[in-house]
Amino acid sequence: MSELTVTYSDLRLQPSSQPQGRQRLATSERKSSLHCKHQDLCTPSPWKFIAVIPWIICLMLTWSVGILATMFQSYPTCSNNCHQHGENCYYFSRDIHPWEKCNHYCIGLESSFLKLNMEEEMNFVIKLSKMQCGLFQAKFWISLYYNNEQLKWVWLDGTDVTLHKLQIQGLENANNKCVHIKFGQVIAEDCQNNGYCICKKIIYSD
Repeated sequence: MSELTVTYSDLRLQPSSQPQGRQRLATSERKSSLHCKHQDLCTPSPWKFIAVIPWIICLMLTWSVGILATMFQSYPTCSNNCHQHGENCYYFSRDIHPWEKCNHYCIGLESSFLKLNMEEEMNFVIKLSKMQCGLFQAKFWISLYYNNEQLKWVWLDGTDVTLHKLQIQGLENANNKCVHIKFGQVIAEDCQNNGYCICKKIIYSD
């Protein structure tokens, strides 16, 4: 009788162990799930890094543009009657003068009688001579002349001509000749003849 009782009690105790096992399994699964969730939070997805990259690039570009803007400031603009090229303003007079009067005229405008320093500047002024409305056939004096004592072409400030592409027409009998630009052509002519003056003023940015 005692054996049957033990066996019966064993049979009664066995089912009771199954819910406990299931409960332990469910608890273990919840812990595992929570552990995975915490891992996702602690270990960012690579897509999050990819989403941040455009923002970093945009920030760097904005920073670079700001630096370039401070490094390359634009020059102040010239007045309405002048033509600007870089930091220089060029003015074509509206009154005619002999060559020797142009220097005094330009000084009165707080500028200088035009001296061409570079090929690019020469090309710019030659193009401008073709754009003077109503003055297509006019002569525009520059400060180049033939020095009878030195027997060579020099600028008014005494410096030599360094523009190798400056082709001057009318060099025969160069004595008492000065240079003007007429509709894109560089021509030597008697300095006493009348023409318009080209003045140049350098402007600086603060």
